[in-house]
Amino acid sequence: MRAHALMNFGLPAAAIASMAVLPPAHALDVDRVLGRWSGMEYDDCGHADDSEGAPLKIWREGDETLIGNYGWLCAVKQWSRDGGLLVGSAKDCGSEGDDDTFDQDFRIGLNDKDQLVLIEGAMTGTLRRCPAAQ
Repeated sequence: MRAHALMNFGLPAAAIASMAVLPPAHALDVDRVLGRWSGMEYDDCGHADDSEGAPLKIWREGDETLIGNYGWLCAVKQWSRDGGLLVGSAKDCGSEGDDDTFDQDFRIGLNDKDQLVLIEGAMTGTLRRCPAAQ
């Protein structure tokens, strides 16, 4: 995963360094991972989606799954399965303040604690689901 994308996932350097391989994620449909997701060591859930502290958000618009937060956005049109993970590729993702676009591959799933698992190469990160807005 590109360095700027890792930072914008809300994964600080300390969290990236402490990531461990997790048990396999459960097979799922993309609808099960829709919502807002925050890091394990800190709570971004209280931040609005239009603020710099916004958590990662996954939502559907038409035939695309959008993944991002205030600082960046990617759209995945098609998901496939790889074991218990969903695999998708986004083309022309964008980052705030950067005219360059980038491509991003996503491998996502849910672990046995219903946490979002994001895998990029040998790095694995987990995020917890934000509670529903009151």
